[in-house]
Amino acid sequence: MRRGISQRSGAMNGCPCSLLFLIVLTGWASALDAAEPFFVRTPNSVSESPAYRVFGTVQPLVVSRDGIRIKAKRQPALKDSEQAAGPASTWIIGFEGANQDRVIEAFDRRRTRFTYLGGRAPGGRIEQSVWGGIRIRGLYPGVDLEIVIFGGRPVLRIVASKEVDLDRVRIRVEGEDIVGAGSEALILEGGVRLRVPPILVPAEYSDHIFPTHWPRISQSKEAPVSSVGDPAISTFLGGGDGDCGTGCATTVDSQGRIYIAGMTESVDFPTTSGAYLEAPPVNLDAFVARLASDGSAFEYVTLLGGALDDTARALAVDDAGCAVIAGNTTSDDFPTTPGAFDRTHSDTYYPDDAFITILNSEGTALLYSTFLGGDSTDLAKAIAIDSSGHIFVTGAALSGNFPTTAGAFDRSYNPPAPQGESDAFFAVLSPDGNGTSDLLYGTYIGSGADESASGLAVDTTGNAFISGTTSSTNFPTTSGAWDTTHNGNTDAFILKLSPGGNGTADLLWSSFLGHSGDESGTAVAIGPDGEPFVLGNTNSSSFPVTAGAFDSSLAGNYDLFVTRLTSDASALVYSTFIGGSDREYAGGLYLNTAGEVIACGGSRSGNFPTTYQNAYDQTLGGDEDAVFFVLDADGSSLLYSSFYGGSEEDFGYAVAPGPAGDAVIAGRTRSSDFPISPGAAQTVFGGGYCFGGQPCDDAFMMRISFPMIFADAFESGDLGAWSSAAP
Repeated sequence: MRRGISQRSGAMNGCPCSLLFLIVLTGWASALDAAEPFFVRTPNSVSESPAYRVFGTVQPLVVSRDGIRIKAKRQPALKDSEQAAGPASTWIIGFEGANQDRVIEAFDRRRTRFTYLGGRAPGGRIEQSVWGGIRIRGLYPGVDLEIVIFGGRPVLRIVASKEVDLDRVRIRVEGEDIVGAGSEALILEGGVRLRVPPILVPAEYSDHIFPTHWPRISQSKEAPVSSVGDPAISTFLGGGDGDCGTGCATTVDSQGRIYIAGMTESVDFPTTSGAYLEAPPVNLDAFVARLASDGSAFEYVTLLGGALDDTARALAVDDAGCAVIAGNTTSDDFPTTPGAFDRTHSDTYYPDDAFITILNSEGTALLYSTFLGGDSTDLAKAIAIDSSGHIFVTGAALSGNFPTTAGAFDRSYNPPAPQGESDAFFAVLSPDGNGTSDLLYGTYIGSGADESASGLAVDTTGNAFISGTTSSTNFPTTSGAWDTTHNGNTDAFILKLSPGGNGTADLLWSSFLGHSGDESGTAVAIGPDGEPFVLGNTNSSSFPVTAGAFDSSLAGNYDLFVTRLTSDASALVYSTFIGGSDREYAGGLYLNTAGEVIACGGSRSGNFPTTYQNAYDQTLGGDEDAVFFVLDADGSSLLYSSFYGGSEEDFGYAVAPGPAGDAVIAGRTRSSDFPISPGAAQTVFGGGYCFGGQPCDDAFMMRISFPMIFADAFESGDLGAWSSAAP
């Protein structure tokens, strides 16, 4: 059976077939379709105003023209809470000021029949049809409300024309001990949560401030629910040789334009006229491109590099639309700018220096560009910028003289001689053009063996969260951290560093993350309360997972893992495997406002867990496909998971939040039949054949129309009731 199907679906081990069975409950019985929740009319409701109950979900839910009734036990606010679930209680969702003549009706009839046994019906049997959705027609003038199944759970869907003012829609919840509204839940006394159906809002209202603090999903009413996950924008970017084969990065600006940076060796790489560097690469060049928000054209595509090899690995964009790129170069003539921190490449034999470059908003000139490194190989792998324009960068340093600053956490290169193993590094630059004073902070992170950092996130106070990989048994951890003992060959690590120049005190906390095998920490994100979320790879069957996690077992050679720790890294909030029977590779992740993890990577497993209700593609197309998934806020189920690829190898390196709740993915593909959207900037696969007769890689850029939950903070409400109309 397929493993790891969304737990919200009510499916039995993910089997997509219909399975009928009887459940006898207090004198009546039902025929239940286990593959997907559905609606059935309640046996005692009158024909003039019928009521419908949903089956196949965790919470009992009944819909009538007067509102929605939820009966559920109160669940503890945290998964590891010692507080037990409370007794079952009832809450009612109503609609203030709604039309009195509204009508309720069912739609999307299913083939399954539902039979109530017992009661007062003739022969003790009442047969009912099974429905996929319920519609309350005319709830407000020009506004219908539909209750449909999305991702295995009920959601409310607003159906209205563009001219309708949604300000009149007011939702009120009555029940016991309601004291607030959070993401996807009402908050009850004692900190417990009541899950509530989110609202699907038509895409034309994506900029409309919906007058409710209710969880909201943006989705076009014209598109069926099953179309979620379709690539709204998808394009190739590449020439006849290899592009993006060693990695690429992506980000999105405030106008919805998509940026990508990577590496190319294609002499016909499609640069744009007027770009900073249009000439074909001599060996390998970095590239930077910006795609129009509708995906129809590249606004610029430029190369970046010198006479030897240059690779872009990390990317950010500032408020002015200027791309900030980090990577590594072996080119002595890599372009630098006057006044930059370091304009001279290391002069030892053929090493890499890290580089940091700022490209202007039109892609035509460099605003700032500098080397960053010592006399051996140094690689920049992740980057972030703050509101002041400071650049944060991390990676791996093999140079014993990598530039550090006074008062830094660790100014000494740690691996033993001879050089050949790396320390992680972390640096902060201010691109002011004041030479060596541009380096505000520089430190090694490591110990007696090999370290590399590839994940970086920075909070609003300038503290850096760094994830990576270490093989040092004495890697610097802190007292009280989740795991202070090295476990296997390589462990992932996660740490929080304050670049304050206070020596060892700059390390606020640090922990291993792993067990008996090999782990790598690939990406990190910061939760609303300062909790670190880590994405990585593991082959340890005993990797630490938590009770109730989505998947508690290693399935293949390497699985992905997603781990969320407390804000002081002293304990796991949740930790889970995600993978199939072969091998998975971690890419990138970010968090939405509901605390859900949005991540990408690659999989060679034909049974990688996809969500059968709404996946774009459930089938592995080649040896490896890109994968994209959304893990719910408590790490217990996948809200969405799908393959994306063609008949060859495909991989998702990076993911970023796009406009209107969409997700943007960048990666590489060898598939000429990779899913490309009509009218895309490059619809034809550019790659030829590389070493071993294998297809070369093209880069791809994809924007996935997936509804993300947005929740406003609770403002006010009466004890025992909550209303979106509250001032």
